[in-house]
Amino acid sequence: MKPHCLLSLVLTFVGAIGVRAEAPDFNAVAPIFMKYCVGCHNDGDREGKLTLESYDGLLTGGEHGAVVTAEQLDLSRLVRVITGKAEPAMPPEGSETPSQEEIQTIVAWVTAGARGPSGAPPDPANLVTPKVELLKPARQTLQSAALSSDGKLLALGGYRVVKILDAATQTVLRELPGIPGNVNNLQFIANGEQLLVAGGEPGLFGEVQVRNVADGALLRSLRGHKDCLYDAVLSPDGKTLATAGYDYQIVLWNFETGEQTKTLHGHNAGVYDLEFSPDGQILASASGDRTVKLWNVASGERLDTLGQSLLELYAVAFSPDGKRVAAGGVDNRIRVWEIGPGAKEGTNPILHARYAHEGAILRLAYTPDGKSLVSTAENRSVKIWNAEEMVERHLLDQQSDWPVALAVAPDSQSFFVALLDGGFSRFLVESGQIQPPSPPPAPELATISPRGVERGKTTRVTLRGAHLAAVNYVQSFEPLVQVAIAEDAPRDDNSLVIDVTPDATMFRGPVRFKLQTPASEGQPAVLQVDFIPQAVEATPDVARSVEHLNALPVGVWGALSVPGDEDSFTFEATAGDTIVFDLLAKLTGSELNAVLTVFDDSGKLVASSNDFDGVEDPLVALEIPRSGRYRASVKDLAASGSDKHFYQLAIGKLPYVTGCYPLSVPPDAKTRVNLLGYNLPAEATAEVTAGAIGDAGVPVDANQYRLRRPLMVAIGTMPESLEAEPNDAPERATSISAPATVGGRIFAEDGGHDVDIFRFDSPAGKQWIIETNAAGRGSPIDTKLELLLPDGRPVPRVLLQAVRDSNIEFRPTDSNASGFRVKNWEEMHLNQYLY
Repeated sequence: MKPHCLLSLVLTFVGAIGVRAEAPDFNAVAPIFMKYCVGCHNDGDREGKLTLESYDGLLTGGEHGAVVTAEQLDLSRLVRVITGKAEPAMPPEGSETPSQEEIQTIVAWVTAGARGPSGAPPDPANLVTPKVELLKPARQTLQSAALSSDGKLLALGGYRVVKILDAATQTVLRELPGIPGNVNNLQFIANGEQLLVAGGEPGLFGEVQVRNVADGALLRSLRGHKDCLYDAVLSPDGKTLATAGYDYQIVLWNFETGEQTKTLHGHNAGVYDLEFSPDGQILASASGDRTVKLWNVASGERLDTLGQSLLELYAVAFSPDGKRVAAGGVDNRIRVWEIGPGAKEGTNPILHARYAHEGAILRLAYTPDGKSLVSTAENRSVKIWNAEEMVERHLLDQQSDWPVALAVAPDSQSFFVALLDGGFSRFLVESGQIQPPSPPPAPELATISPRGVERGKTTRVTLRGAHLAAVNYVQSFEPLVQVAIAEDAPRDDNSLVIDVTPDATMFRGPVRFKLQTPASEGQPAVLQVDFIPQAVEATPDVARSVEHLNALPVGVWGALSVPGDEDSFTFEATAGDTIVFDLLAKLTGSELNAVLTVFDDSGKLVASSNDFDGVEDPLVALEIPRSGRYRASVKDLAASGSDKHFYQLAIGKLPYVTGCYPLSVPPDAKTRVNLLGYNLPAEATAEVTAGAIGDAGVPVDANQYRLRRPLMVAIGTMPESLEAEPNDAPERATSISAPATVGGRIFAEDGGHDVDIFRFDSPAGKQWIIETNAAGRGSPIDTKLELLLPDGRPVPRVLLQAVRDSNIEFRPTDSNASGFRVKNWEEMHLNQYLY
């Protein structure tokens, strides 16, 4: 018996038993007939001209006439032979016999009138078997293997399971559920996007499933045999499916419609292997009747029978050029025939008959270049042959179990061998040595959703990227942030779900983490921790979407995923409140050059921003003019868009620190500075501890205030003082003693104009350096410095006179240009300057 269905044989002989206490019908006894009788008495093999496969067939009877007479046990031959009252006793000697309970079910059915089936017949796929407690976990076997056309994916099939693996690393990417019985053959089709799965339940049915490789989804299912399938292969043009099994039959299908087109009769035993010729015109079949048969695919005509084999044949293979057919089986020999034009009878002479293995040959496969033939056998041996001369090139190390499956790489450099005990290995054709799996690639992240989490809460974060299936650990670089794989969430090689829990005392800001596998680790990635609730854009795939925010404050994570996309968020606000709109993009690694605009309920623009603090991330602080609904919109300055154009928009009465005052402090001292910004307490301060020279950090409580960058103040090298308002006129100037450092603010509470004027004494002829340091310390002011005489008139420093045309040419400039062209620039010389 060919090994493919060994694990299923016990299921063949323990079918479902349907027992009914009163008036059983045919559905009650059909499983018993299927279990003990249909193997010989079926529609295809009517031993004694009798079939018990259907109620109509039973009523027709056999060569001895009717086998059941309703309500008459003594006249019912079926009852008499199964009870031993008539010859020959059934089932035959050596076969399993029905139990007394099963016999009583048949007796009760006949006594009650031998009624036909009522309702749907029992599904043969749903076997009801005795529960056998295992003493140890069942061994996961393998029966079949296949490589995708690009050699990147390996499929392995066993009992009710198919696994898709990365061929290079040999790591499992996904498992396909819902497979009936043993998977005896696999074939990648549709350019590797689909997988053909052949199997079924022995003695019940054969089934071909078509599975989607990406997610394992069942695309279609075909049944047409009354026993498990040993093979199912799709023709090279993808139009014809050939199936074969233990029921002696070969069925050809229109693969597109799923209709059976031909049934090929001629074998007298199970058909174990099929292969199309490279041009798809000829089908070769290997059978337990010791023959290889060649069939015309278009007509179904049998072209030739190659009958030189002494015992059952298990494997057949066409050479890549279609000119040879090799076969092997129980007589331990590999035979190779030359295929003549049209493969007509008498035109296919045998070329080689090699005693190949000291055990039955299980599998044969040519390499795509036609130079080598690989064979496996029951004595756990694997050999590589010179295909042209059929000379043994390599005998591989003995395997741990039967090598029941072969899959040759499309580049002809290597092949996989799968074993009955569940093991598998990759071997090099040239040397016969094992090719170890490649180290798995490091996990890669493409998107994170959401990219921000709220402290004190557990947030489920979805990671998408590549090579994520093997990730077994997530490392957080911050002890206050716990990160773990969500074991209850689905995962595959392209997605992973993690649970992130920042401590309630965690600071606001970025936290790094990285993904690890047993053999590699990914690059660090970043999550943002915040102290306000975090949300994800509800309609990320809808361009120019509008979403209402029910409550503020909130941090919304979104992305402008397509060019021209614009996200809008509406919210309710109260007059007099200062609503802060803090948009983070560039600062979190995004490619978005964001433009933030705010509109009132009439559509009037009330605020806009493109950058803040020298970074292309907008910040808007809007004092709400009147209560009502407002809309904040986010778009890209250049109307670009992609998954890398992500952002976080925090909206609310957020306490936001933009700077401090003063910008310098005395050395070697503690100084309290004022914090500046929006929605801050009246006396928001921080104590700065300064050293001798350089800069000093301003400690800002990140758990209380939002800010974008660390605040720093200069440590003064001269006496420090502050302006004294009012000092916006010469007569009210703040007196200082130079040299000195003076801190000041350009600020007018009524929204008017402010000027800070300082008075110092200087003898005639002395030189002074006077400079401001504002933008360099993070201040938004663009300062202008003037030196005045005591009466307020400017001190003359240079007299300018135009010596060239001073007009500017606007016409050649468009909306994409950042500068203008000076007219008559050709008259200028190298190193001349413009003012």
